[in-house]
Amino acid sequence: MSAHDDVIYLVAPAGHPNFGDEYIAAAWLRTLARRRPRSRVVLDCPNPGLAAVLHADLHPRLTVTDTLFRLAEAARDGIPEGDRHWVEVARRAEAAAVDRAVLDDVAPRFEAGLGLLRRASAIHALGGGWINDIWPDKSVVVAAASAVAEQSRRERGGRAAVRLAATGMGLAPAGLYDETMSRIWPRFDVIDVRDEPSAAIARAALDAAEGGVAVNSAPRVTCSGDDAWVVLGSGDLEGNGLGDGEGTAGSDRPIVLCLQADLLAAADPDSADPVGRLADAVIAVLRRWDVAGRRVAGTDIAVAEAIPAVDQLVWREIAHRAPDLADGAHVVRFAELWDRGLPARPGQRWLTTRFHPHLIAAARGAAGVALDVHVHSYYSVKHGSVVAAGSCWPVASLDDVPSSVPGPGMDDGDVDRNRARKAATVEEVYPVSPVVEGMVAAAVLGRRVGRRMVGKMRRR
Repeated sequence: MSAHDDVIYLVAPAGHPNFGDEYIAAAWLRTLARRRPRSRVVLDCPNPGLAAVLHADLHPRLTVTDTLFRLAEAARDGIPEGDRHWVEVARRAEAAAVDRAVLDDVAPRFEAGLGLLRRASAIHALGGGWINDIWPDKSVVVAAASAVAEQSRRERGGRAAVRLAATGMGLAPAGLYDETMSRIWPRFDVIDVRDEPSAAIARAALDAAEGGVAVNSAPRVTCSGDDAWVVLGSGDLEGNGLGDGEGTAGSDRPIVLCLQADLLAAADPDSADPVGRLADAVIAVLRRWDVAGRRVAGTDIAVAEAIPAVDQLVWREIAHRAPDLADGAHVVRFAELWDRGLPARPGQRWLTTRFHPHLIAAARGAAGVALDVHVHSYYSVKHGSVVAAGSCWPVASLDDVPSSVPGPGMDDGDVDRNRARKAATVEEVYPVSPVVEGMVAAAVLGRRVGRRMVGKMRRR
């Protein structure tokens, strides 16, 4: 098979959009443009229309689809709700993915899309915290993909015919669907996670695998950190969210907020206003902070919107309760964030509930406080992984945050160490000569510069 006939099949929760998920997808697509420029790269995600816009031109042969996610949804039809619902849905999706007779009953429209998946030499579940008990439907997606990999291996001469990888995974919380994960993880060649709790979950799933896993075929579980490190800290900044926000109004502000309204935990079962409580806590922080010896003003503040609309709800509540803090503040809408990148730099102070803004801002040397105010302790593990990577930001509860002092970001040694660990994972999944990668990188950069110059000339 020639390189031009090769198919690499990526599976990711892209297109929502969510800045962290899109950052990871963009990082891998750019990497594949350098390491596999002639391969056809398929991105299977829940929202292919938006993803196609966000990630256009990142790989010269990109195809975006939603085959696996729609198959997973269709497989639910007729299966009763209950404790075993998602286990049975996963088994049905696996059967439909490899058996045309079952597919005819479940979702016959997806046969062409599954045909593209069957051609793949590599099937790669991209990183993030999307395969766990909070989103059980996503385990169905991975189950179907891994079943196709197993079928292709049988038909094409063995395990080496299709490389099956999962990288930068956040698997916590887990436990409700262990039966499915214990069945599918042994099929993988690479299982890479972003934190130690996820490593323990993956190892436990392998230990409990049906019939056991032969020692010589058991995949090794590695922990190379979040997939943002595929590009983060490389000093090689480009568009599509991978930039540093330079030249935007947000990059000039000494204080940056990123506050989500989803997945918030109420302080007690009777609390009906977690958004309001978070807004009050942030106001209390800003009243304690100062800028050059004076009170914080709205002109000091940028607000980063990682998910459109959702990440403005808390800010609007702050603006309602403390209008002086909103006067002159700059909201970095998602479209601007994606066009120019996260406006993070040394000298700033960040206050964020979200994980990837903590990771990226700390890696770029910004100080800050991370807020752990979420359900299922989901973000406790996520923010903890950034601290383990070298961030000295305190991770504060809602009650503790008003008195929290911003901690420094990562030093250069931390960044280099995290980059090196992820670079080893990239090389394991998509090996290539460094000389070849450098030549391709130069060619890719040249094409992009050329496109930008043409675009500027047309706008004149």
